[in-house]
Amino acid sequence: FCVLPSDSTSKREGPCDVLGSEFFLTPKGYVTHERVHTDELTVYERAKLAISAGHTNAAIQGFEAAILARPCEVKPYVRLASLYWGNGQSSNAMSVLEKGIAQMPEEAILASVLARYRQIASDRKSGRLNVATPIPIESEDFAFKQAADIATRSSVDEVFSRALRELEVHKSGDPWPVVALITSASEARGNGIPMEKANRIALLAQDRLDHDGSQRVVGALASVCCSHGDQVLAETFWSVCKELQRRHVSLGTRANYRKLQSVVLASGAVLVAMQYPMLDSVGLEQMVEPSDRTLILVNASNFRRAVGADGLGTYFTDMFGGSFGHCTRKGNRLLAQNAAESVLRIVSRE
Repeated sequence: FCVLPSDSTSKREGPCDVLGSEFFLTPKGYVTHERVHTDELTVYERAKLAISAGHTNAAIQGFEAAILARPCEVKPYVRLASLYWGNGQSSNAMSVLEKGIAQMPEEAILASVLARYRQIASDRKSGRLNVATPIPIESEDFAFKQAADIATRSSVDEVFSRALRELEVHKSGDPWPVVALITSASEARGNGIPMEKANRIALLAQDRLDHDGSQRVVGALASVCCSHGDQVLAETFWSVCKELQRRHVSLGTRANYRKLQSVVLASGAVLVAMQYPMLDSVGLEQMVEPSDRTLILVNASNFRRAVGADGLGTYFTDMFGGSFGHCTRKGNRLLAQNAAESVLRIVSRE
């Protein structure tokens, strides 16, 4: 959000019942939500909210519940192990990963994270490592590093074949290996996108992954097609991605947006809500209440056009969002230019 300062009500703080129903605003400006109907959120989503709110114990309980509910999904195991590891409970962290591997023996991410934790524990015990709490390892980190290595020695078609195999064989529900492989195709040999495999990946992603995972995969397909100059195929996947955004709304995120919107508008300011690069406005439109004092700023056409001309790597340092990632300096400049022009238009009207 790009907003004018609001009044002191935005500085109110209070306790959080993370797995219950109430959140408050924090002094640092982290906007949480009030009275969200959390029974409509998944256990995993609530556990992630607990991390954001700084409630580690509640998050641990949430991820444990998520594992019980869906024992063959990778993300809760990795997140729970990461929390234990960060709390200095290394044996609990490794035990969680071992349980995940017992459920999914072919899952490379769990095995890799466990191997890394064991190595750190061994180095620490022998005195070779003197670090109290190393940075936790997330599943997406490993997936992107592995995919980048594969892309340097593979063709685009081979990369898509591996991505398709991930969905067909490893039914873990983890989108990261697929997203990482697809986006790495921009660095692989060859230019043509294998249409049949791309369409198959999009269909399987929607069938086997959750809303967030399928949207990331389809968005990755769209962005890579865009970077390879296949605008017709890219537009097909952008349309699917748009529909996925329309169908799924994160209730917690929407509550956050609307709370912030109400505070800003009550102060008399204009709210400028900026969508992520490459994405259409539909997802953000569902987050805020309609208002003539709220402007939705879209970065779809400008980024798609730029990526089509210069490639993904020119504007993004990674592709954690599937269709977008953290921006390079050139990407930040493109974002800032769009934001500045929009704000100047508002100022000139006031």
